[in-house]
Amino acid sequence: MAEALGAVGSDQELEFAFVQVSHDHPYLIFDEAERGQGFGNRPKGEMTPRRGMVLRTSPYSRLLCTVGPNLVKRPGLPLPRPLQLHLHRASTFKDMTYLTEQVLKFTSLTWRSTLPAAEPVTIYYSELIAGLLARLKHVPGWSPAALRSRLRTSRWFL
Repeated sequence: MAEALGAVGSDQELEFAFVQVSHDHPYLIFDEAERGQGFGNRPKGEMTPRRGMVLRTSPYSRLLCTVGPNLVKRPGLPLPRPLQLHLHRASTFKDMTYLTEQVLKFTSLTWRSTLPAAEPVTIYYSELIAGLLARLKHVPGWSPAALRSRLRTSRWFL
């Protein structure tokens, strides 16, 4: 049995990518042709680039717009910040076009709304869960031991 596993393992090539997704960067992207959406003299999303616009900042870094003019909530809001994607140098899979597309697709997988999220749900949901768990410590009688039960290994998030 061990020989068979070794043979299968030796024929496999595994590629991986570590992609840092960040809002913490100094960049904004403008679309001077975008006049905004809505009525009157205060349109929403003015100069906001379309959702999915990508700007290459280096061979292994991209800026990705996840909020287009139609997703801006109301007039007067600041221009949405793009996500900065940066591929770690230890990664063996380096196709930034594919990885950027995957990050954009993960913004559309949210179950909280019919609209896409501003960041990938793999990050968005983790932050929501961490925030809710932090609020539980203010509940009288709450103990984190409750999470060390079957709940920890169940698929409750589905």
